Amino acid sequence: PAFFLYFGDTIYADRAPVYTTACEKRDQGNYVTAVKGFRKALEMMADPQKWKWAPEYCNFGMGNALFDGNYFEGYTDKEGHKYQTPSYYFREVIKTNPKSRFLFEAHVKLAISLAEEGKLDEAQKAFDEAQAAIKAFKDKMMKVDAKYKHIADKYATMAVMGNARMLEKKADGQKEADYNPALSKYKQSQTDALTGKYPDVYADAVDGELRVLVKMGELIAAKARAQDIIEKFKQSPSPDLYRMLPGAHAVMGR
Repeated sequence: PAFFLYFGDTIYADRAPVYTTACEKRDQGNYVTAVKGFRKALEMMADPQKWKWAPEYCNFGMGNALFDGNYFEGYTDKEGHKYQTPSYYFREVIKTNPKSRFLFEAHVKLAISLAEEGKLDEAQKAFDEAQAAIKAFKDKMMKVDAKYKHIADKYATMAVMGNARMLEKKADGQKEADYNPALSKYKQSQTDALTGKYPDVYADAVDGELRVLVKMGELIAAKARAQDIIEKFKQSPSPDLYRMLPGAHAVMGR
């Protein structure tokens, strides 16, 4: 029997099994296998009459896998298949479907990806577009149902955290590096994430704060922050704290 899944105005049927496997690999953190799977799925579901949704979903899958795996310069697999930078795939999602269910995430991650690629002017423009899109959605959809506020607020918080990453990159390229604007944004996004309870955004913001403190030479403050995370995890292990451990231990090593 056909496999049906409904998202908003998108119904997709008979999806290739490799797409399901790619989603599973992505969720397991196996990003290289996931991006290869999404590429193969897009090749297998090339018929636009049957799989109209495939370009949007597969491009988002590839972009997200590369983004989460920190492959901001692209990736070439063992078979010689070359993958573009994450920003390329997020742009494809927005171009393919301007009303995509991934729209906010694609907008925000596009901006963050551009910052990571060192394209800071493009990143600033992308952040402005992301924030405008989120505000327009929030203003419109809040009249329909208040639950949409949660969706808008999450990506607005992610945009603040991403903006911090861009400011950090800008400081990296300055002779008299000033990381204070980036640090301020990281702390703001942590507060926003806690208020809205977005542990994934909070973890990224904490990682950014630790990284910036080290770059600023504030090693005592960085060590204290890292120790606090490690001790809290020992006392009460949780998935939210676990996400922060690699960055905390790296700071302790530094």
